[in-house]
Amino acid sequence: AILSNSNLQNITTYQTKFKNSNLSGCDLSNTILKNCIFTNSNLTDAKLSGSDLSGANLSNSNLTNAKLSGSDLSGANLSNSNFDKAILSNSNLQNITTYQTKFKNSNLSGCDLS
Repeated sequence: AILSNSNLQNITTYQTKFKNSNLSGCDLSNTILKNCIFTNSNLTDAKLSGSDLSGANLSNSNLTNAKLSGSDLSGANLSNSNFDKAILSNSNLQNITTYQTKFKNSNLSGCDLS
C-alpha cells in the first residue's frame, strides 16, 4: 500500500498487515497499532509519537528520522530495521527484539529498556 504523507492520526487497528507499505511522511500520531505487521515497510519521516505499537513487527523496515517519542513499542520486533536519526525519547522499549537493528544518531533518552 502507498500511504505516504497521509494523515492517519488517532486511528485504532489491531493485527493489520502493512507489509511492504510506503508510509513515509505519514502522520500516525496517537494511534493504536497493536500487533500490526510493518515488515519491509518504509516509515521514513513518519510521525508516530504517542502511539501504541506494542507487539508490532517492524522488522526489515526503514524508520529513518521517524518521530516515536512517548510511544509504546513493548514486545515489538525491530530486527534488521533502521532507526537512524529517529526520536524515541520517553518510549517504552521493554522486551523488544533488536537483532542487527540500527540506532545511529537516534534519541533514546528516557526510554524504558528493561
